[in-house]
Amino acid sequence: MKRHQHALNQSPEFAHICRFRRPDAPDLYPWRSHGQPVTMYLALFGCLFILIVADGAAIWHKFHVPLFLSAYLAPMCFLALWLAIKTYRSGGWRNIRWELEDLSNVVEVKEKVQRLDELRERATARDGARQRAGWGNLWGVM
Repeated sequence: MKRHQHALNQSPEFAHICRFRRPDAPDLYPWRSHGQPVTMYLALFGCLFILIVADGAAIWHKFHVPLFLSAYLAPMCFLALWLAIKTYRSGGWRNIRWELEDLSNVVEVKEKVQRLDELRERATARDGARQRAGWGNLWGVM
């Protein structure tokens, strides 16, 4: 995205993905997160601390199976489930794509951003559209 920043900044329909503020244009980037990447590293460190140090108390002095499973069973199940879904959806181990998205062509980048915007528009609830109360709407049940 940084490679095509100039081309995307020139198009008004892509103003919402301009991550860097421009003095001549309004700031329409909806996902501004202050303090990045420091807050991301703090969150990663906190998660790893809990997983390794705090949950590792089960194996510090003597190995206890129930304590070990209560600490590490959920992450192991998550990884196993993620790999199973990845394998199932791709049709087997040989068909899994372990690569990043190709963003070298600016035309393809614009098409991908437009497809993502269309998905976001379809998935976002409108303020005027009200769901009816009932089991289909969690807030309606409450």
